[in-house]
Amino acid sequence: MKNIVTSETPLDFMRIAYEEMLKSVQDNDYKKESPKVGAVIVFDHNGKTYYEAAHRGHTRDGHHAEESLLDDLNQNVDFTNAEMYVTLEPCVPEGRSIGTVSCAERIVDARVSKVYIGMIDPNPNIRNKGVQFLLNNNVAVQMFEPDIKKKIEIANTSFITSSFSGIDYEKLEEDILPQLSEDALKFYSENVNIDISDGYGNLWNNLLSIKLIYKENKKYNVTEECGIAFGKSAKSFCIGAQVQLFVNFSKGNILNKTGKDLEFRDVYDGPMILITKQLRKWLESHFFINQDRSAEKTDYIIPYEAIKEAVVNSIAHRQYGSNGSYSYIRIKDYSLEIENPCKISSGRLDKIRKFKAKSIPINAGLTELFIGTQMMNRSGSGMDTFKKTSPLPVYEYDDDYLSLIFPYSNRNAFILFSNENPNVTYDEYLVYEFINLVGDITRSKVQSEFNLTEKTANNRLNKLVKEGLVIQTGKGRSTKYKIS
Repeated sequence: MKNIVTSETPLDFMRIAYEEMLKSVQDNDYKKESPKVGAVIVFDHNGKTYYEAAHRGHTRDGHHAEESLLDDLNQNVDFTNAEMYVTLEPCVPEGRSIGTVSCAERIVDARVSKVYIGMIDPNPNIRNKGVQFLLNNNVAVQMFEPDIKKKIEIANTSFITSSFSGIDYEKLEEDILPQLSEDALKFYSENVNIDISDGYGNLWNNLLSIKLIYKENKKYNVTEECGIAFGKSAKSFCIGAQVQLFVNFSKGNILNKTGKDLEFRDVYDGPMILITKQLRKWLESHFFINQDRSAEKTDYIIPYEAIKEAVVNSIAHRQYGSNGSYSYIRIKDYSLEIENPCKISSGRLDKIRKFKAKSIPINAGLTELFIGTQMMNRSGSGMDTFKKTSPLPVYEYDDDYLSLIFPYSNRNAFILFSNENPNVTYDEYLVYEFINLVGDITRSKVQSEFNLTEKTANNRLNKLVKEGLVIQTGKGRSTKYKIS
């Protein structure tokens, strides 16, 4: 039954989907426990916004909730730009019988713009494929709130367990636990709401579903990515799995309280899932404004969330190998820099520099772990967080290393910028950064933002165009400026 949307929020629709899920009907011909699934679709129709809910088996035995909503109940409704809330990751072609259209395909065909997902499919053979199918077809994906996700998993305990039949948990633990950090395992379990009060069984199921644990020659093993994330020593699984910190302040730097040139080096090669804990220690020891240790809040020169996301992304998206290439954090006089080894095409580098690049997971397992702990977004690579940082960070790429540089201030950013653009003044640089931040702008917008005369605004824009930093499009009042 369709309901008119009044004041419902995304959280309300997640709850409605969960309640609908509890009505699910067990499939008659399903060999194992069938999942409990609820779905809600929110859409515009005839000038009003409606929502409708369905569950597995809603319209007939075995029909998926999405199938009931999109086909059985609403055959003639236009769902363009609708949003869907579904408690289980939509199935993909590999998960359906031949000739049956998958739910992910139905969602794309219906032109739904965004899907909220409660639980990723635990089956290792199809896990995350529904999410990836949607993202590849320009459907945005966001996860349910953690407390509702936990309720969904509890209600589907039998279904989840049936996905891991035949696992010898005692042998598994005997084979792999000695290599792993229990602090790291507990941290991860706590942050993804996995109950380990009665043992690690639920955690092993989670890691099995992400394909971070496998069995070979009657022995359970962890993948390199699992070892990097949870290993007592990450470098024992991959020599390059280290983050090295370099602090290099001259004695005249305002951040340097010692009165002399300061150089400091430290290395972290523990479980990378705990990198944010180490990062806080480093920053609070070497890189914060608030010198009062008793204060509840530490005021970072650069927003901590931006630094954290940059470091986590550098670990998840970097290239590992046997060549011993490390990740680096460098705290310098004018900037904080994060470097990681990777190979990037010129086209993708251009998108990265303009903060328009989509995330391409190089290490799917690590990425999934960081997403689970909410250190990373599923569909992004930190771009939105970085774009809110002032001044904007700068990407550089050299010798197969990608560097993300966070200047401490606009003046510091200008010093770095002027190394390659010596003819640009500080005032012109500020206009350039403004265009870089907001996108296409008009001359009047620059006038208003910087309180300039028309002549001065034109002069600064024309200089940036002359230097090849900005492109002018259109004519007359339609003239706009954008980063080249």
